[in-house]
Amino acid sequence: MLNTISSHQVHEITSTEKYQDYSVNLTSPELLSNKTTPTPFSPSTNSLSTNSPSAHSTSNNSLVKQKFNFDIQVAALGSKQRSEIEQFIKQGFLKSYQAKVSVTMPHLLALCNGTYKAALGIRSGQDDLFIEQYLSGAIEQQAVFAKNNIDRKDIVEIGHLFSNNQRFTLPLFMITAVSLFYLNYKYMVFSGTEKVVNLMVKSGVHCTHLGDAYQNKIQTSTDDWGSYYATNPKVIAVSLSDVIALIDRLPMYQAMFKSLDKQIAQTCQQLG
Repeated sequence: MLNTISSHQVHEITSTEKYQDYSVNLTSPELLSNKTTPTPFSPSTNSLSTNSPSAHSTSNNSLVKQKFNFDIQVAALGSKQRSEIEQFIKQGFLKSYQAKVSVTMPHLLALCNGTYKAALGIRSGQDDLFIEQYLSGAIEQQAVFAKNNIDRKDIVEIGHLFSNNQRFTLPLFMITAVSLFYLNYKYMVFSGTEKVVNLMVKSGVHCTHLGDAYQNKIQTSTDDWGSYYATNPKVIAVSLSDVIALIDRLPMYQAMFKSLDKQIAQTCQQLG
């Protein structure tokens, strides 16, 4: 599940048409082969200048700080900081939705600056995915993947995202996407509230709607989700190469990643 806490108001997505493209006039690049090893991240010198016209760079500067002042932490099952990150997520869901959830993702990724600011879980598509319960077939059988010849091994599920402020949600999402791209994955999938999905769209992230997340479809969890499902969560797919292209052409995202090479490399090593 994806969840973010914020007092900032955003418009909700009301359409529930299956496989709807929540597009914001982005041009999707060709998918990169997952058999090639990505070179260290470096924004293109041909990207937009800071005074180039861009609806996203002018309207969302407040969402991404120009200087990244957080540590990226990765916690596998049984690792030292795992229990602390799990507790951060659990307390967030409890406070937000009166939900009592278990955190079962094999890896957790968190942003920390003295205290935890945002965290999420990561699970490879080679395992059973939680969101597949919401869908009418296996994840790789969904239209967006079938038509692009995307294999199950190319897909990663993220979930249990909690952020104690909206401004930490997007950086965590972007860092996760870049790290997974380096590891040769092609798509991230998740279920998130309409507000989370709309935040992604407003920030320039191309989101494909796979379906709605209905609580009565859940069979493998006995968690108490409180009021979470009242938020009308959506099941979403995001192309990682689209995220890389977005970062490459928007100065505000380039600035965020300018000093992240070493941390991203360490994150990939821990996730790999």
